[in-house]
This record gives sequence, C-alpha cells and structure tokens, in this order.
Amino acid sequence: LLTPQAVAGPLGRDVVAIGAGPEHSLALDRQGRVWSWGSNLDGQLGDGTNQDRVLPVQVLGINLN
Repeated sequence: LLTPQAVAGPLGRDVVAIGAGPEHSLALDRQGRVWSWGSNLDGQLGDGTNQDRVLPVQVLGINLN
C-alpha cells in the first residue's frame, strides 16, 4: 500500500511515539514497551520470527522504562 492506513493499536496501550519506514513501523507505549508491524523478512520486527505482521506485535526484550 502506498497510502497511509489505520492500524489497530495494541489493546489497552497508550501509544506515545511512532516511527515509520518504507516496510515496517514501530510504536512506543506509555509503559515503555515497543511494538512493531509490517515486513519481517530479516526478523526486523523483533518478535523472534520472519513472519510479516499486519497487527502490532511486542518487540521482545525491550522496555524503555
């Protein structure tokens, strides 16, 4: 898709920052957790898989609090 699309956010999470690239995006919630979605060919989403994600998944091992 070449136009912005609404994405379901992590339920019960308040997103305080986002980052978007050409193939994947990231969100930071109020509790310091990082969430990612999009292309995951090289494991860049940080969820321990190479599966593309259309809904946000938590990045493993990162908490910014």
